[in-house]
Amino acid sequence: MGGVIIRLYQQSDAEAIAAMINQDPLNFQYGLTAQEFDRELDEPGERIRENTFVLLVHAQIIGYLSLCFSDSGDRIHVYCYAGVDQDWRRKGIGTRILQFIVQHLTNIAVSEERTIVFVHRADSRAAGLTELALQQDMIPGHELRILRNAQLDRIAADPLPGYVLSSPKHSDAASWAAIYNDAFGGHKTADQVIHEFKRSDYNPDLYILATSIDGMPAAFVSSKLVGEMGKIPTLAVRPEHQGQGLGQALLAEVLTRLRKAGAIEVTLTVGIDNRKALHLYKKLGFGSYATRCNYYKEIRPSSAK
Repeated sequence: MGGVIIRLYQQSDAEAIAAMINQDPLNFQYGLTAQEFDRELDEPGERIRENTFVLLVHAQIIGYLSLCFSDSGDRIHVYCYAGVDQDWRRKGIGTRILQFIVQHLTNIAVSEERTIVFVHRADSRAAGLTELALQQDMIPGHELRILRNAQLDRIAADPLPGYVLSSPKHSDAASWAAIYNDAFGGHKTADQVIHEFKRSDYNPDLYILATSIDGMPAAFVSSKLVGEMGKIPTLAVRPEHQGQGLGQALLAEVLTRLRKAGAIEVTLTVGIDNRKALHLYKKLGFGSYATRCNYYKEIRPSSAK
């Protein structure tokens, strides 16, 4: 789209970006401040600040994009968080953003001689995201269901023998990261966990660490509350502790805490092929109401030469 300028983010842009995010119901960050947005760009190890850009028309910010780098050794996975002003949607801005991202990542792949896998997340609640992926010949891959529970008053939390539930401390960050990595095969670090614990919306009562009676960290659940809406980003149980009811106990406990904190509805996401998790969530009152599909584009240094 002609007339659109894309430049590197400056700290003075944060207020306009935060206002844009707060107007978007799908971002689930109502009340985000400029300071909070700027702080999130310093997530340890993800190279976000130097890969955050704004889109301008006649010096007015109409959109932004932040690229998050996850180094998995043989390649780099890159995820994008982006937003477009409501008045500028469906005008080709999304296409412009995606074209810029692909070219930017191609330049990085060549300069660093690394293969980059760009991940584009298409939410069924947002029009046009799937079409954008197909325009760039991206390949559909992992699909998630977005689940919602508005029957929190029916949840009863019962203690699980053999485990102790507590709010995590900074000293638990390494254990928290290890549980995540064991459960999902990730590369989360203790520094990233501490960064999360320092967020302004972090509520220690809504983060729960499960430890076995012999003192071994076994599982955790994280959640947040914005207004009357709750969200559960992660429920992780180490493989050796699965099948003992720990996941259900943690989920029931955090749902109870969210309800007491004022939530009337809670959402989470789960892979469509994760039958055990889907069964658990359905058992506790969650129903499917949207989907999210990850589209992938592999960018090799050799393909750009």
